[in-house]
Amino acid sequence: MKINIFKKTRVPISDKKIEKIIGLVLKNEKISRGILNILFLNNAEILTLNRKFRKVNTPTDVLAFGGDAFKRKKIPRFLGDIAVSVEMAEKRARLYGNSVKKECALYIIHGVLHLVGYDDESLLKRKIMLMRQEMILNRICETKVL
Repeated sequence: MKINIFKKTRVPISDKKIEKIIGLVLKNEKISRGILNILFLNNAEILTLNRKFRKVNTPTDVLAFGGDAFKRKKIPRFLGDIAVSVEMAEKRARLYGNSVKKECALYIIHGVLHLVGYDDESLLKRKIMLMRQEMILNRICETKVL
């Protein structure tokens, strides 16, 4: 598995821990090969992406852009790109009483789940995705990855 990490802002989680979080999600989904890019941004930068690709004029917590993983059986396959707003994580961590690390981990998990095929567009699919997300986050907290 190849994980490329790009930081355009300060990130409260080390690259090694980011790789462990992503690796745990992919292991749970039985994916062992591929390439994934993750980019850490501020709200202004993620707002630009949200406007351009989703036509939504507000910043968001995480965006995922799927690659060719499910289109071709090419190995290594490109799983896609994830963009995480660290600024949004800081804001919501204060709001929900979480650490910024935990909030960032949640966004990373959510983004990876999107790349491997989970969807949160309908209520049922959102419930399934959020259950999976919470299970993985709990496992990360239990194993002291953060």
